[in-house]
Amino acid sequence: MNEATTQSLLSAVRSILIVVGSILTTKGVVDDATVQAAVGAIMTILPIAWGMWDKRRVEQKTQAREVVAVNAGIAIANQSPGIVQPVAAADVPYIIAAAGPAADTKKGNP
Repeated sequence: MNEATTQSLLSAVRSILIVVGSILTTKGVVDDATVQAAVGAIMTILPIAWGMWDKRRVEQKTQAREVVAVNAGIAIANQSPGIVQPVAAADVPYIIAAAGPAADTKKGNP
C-alpha cells in the first residue's frame, strides 16, 4: 500500500473509533476523556504495529526473491561451462523468469 492509502485508512479508523466512542459516551458507558485517551492510544499503537507488520512482509518477499535469484544463478552457471559473467541488476528479473519454475512448465516439463 502506498503512503496516501495508509493515511486514508488510518483516518477512517480514527473516525470510526470516534463515532463508536461518541455512542458509548451518549449512552453513559464512558466519559469523553476516556474516549479521547483510548482513541489516542489506539492511533499511536496502530501505525507502529502496522509498520512492523509491513516491514516483516517486505523482508520476507525480498528474501524469497533472493533465494529465487540465487537458484536461477546456480541454474545458469550449471548450464554454462566456464566463467559466467556478472549480470546487470536490471536484467535479473528476466533471468529469474527464464530460469524459474514457470520456465520449466513452458518447456513442457511438469
